[in-house]
Amino acid sequence: MIDECDFVKEAENLNVFRRFLVETGNDRVTAPKPYPKASSARVLTMERLYGCALTDQGLLGGRDPSEGLFNALNTWFASLTQCSFFHADLHSGNLLLLDDGRVGFIDFGMVGRIQPEAWQAMFALFNGVSSQNYRMVAEAMVAVGITRDEVDVEALTQDITALFTNLNALDPVRVLENNTGDGVNALLSDLGGIARNYGIRFPRSFTMLLKQFLYFDRYMELLAPGVDLFRDERVDMMFNM
Repeated sequence: MIDECDFVKEAENLNVFRRFLVETGNDRVTAPKPYPKASSARVLTMERLYGCALTDQGLLGGRDPSEGLFNALNTWFASLTQCSFFHADLHSGNLLLLDDGRVGFIDFGMVGRIQPEAWQAMFALFNGVSSQNYRMVAEAMVAVGITRDEVDVEALTQDITALFTNLNALDPVRVLENNTGDGVNALLSDLGGIARNYGIRFPRSFTMLLKQFLYFDRYMELLAPGVDLFRDERVDMMFNM
C-alpha cells in the first residue's frame, strides 16, 4: 500500500515500462509518459490517453477488442522476463483500448517481481488453469507454495476442481465486475483459503502473478471465448521453460 502511494516510484515504473516497450520494438502497446517537472511525491502528472476499457462494450463503438487483448497479453508475458517487473493490477479499469487501436497500460503503482527458479511451477499452474487440469494445478500449488506438511494432492485436487467449476459457471462479466477485479479477488481469497487448509502458504509475488493470469483468463472467456492460451498461435509467451 505504501508503494502504491509513492508517486516517485510510480513515475519510475512508467519510465522503465516505456523503455521495455521501445527495446522490444512493441508499438502496439503504450503507457503514459510521466512529466517530472510537473510531478512530486504527492502529485503525478502523466500524458493523457484517449480510449476506453477493453471490456466496455458500450463505448467500443462496435470495435472488436480481441486483437487488443492479445497484444496486451503478449506484452504482459514478455514483461515477465524482459522487464524488471510485471504490472500487478490489471483489472479492466487499467487496460484501455485507445482510439488509435493501441492498448494502454495504466496505473503502475502496483508491480511485482518473480524469481526465475519459480517459473516451472508457475508455468504448470497457468497451463493447468487454462486446460482445466486441476490435478496439475494442485501439484503446482504444492511445488510453488511453502509448506512443512505432507499434502494430500488428491483431496486438494477435488477442492480446486469444485472451486473452478463454480467459477466457470459464472458470467465472466461478474468476475471482472466494477473495474476493480472484485470477482478475481474473491477467487484468490477462496483459493488461498483452500491452500491454507493444506498448510500451503504462497509467496506474495506468486499471488500477484496468479491474479493477473486469472484476469487474462476471464478476459479471454469474455472477449475471445474458446481460445486456448497455451496453443493459440496468436499467443506468444515470449519465454522458454
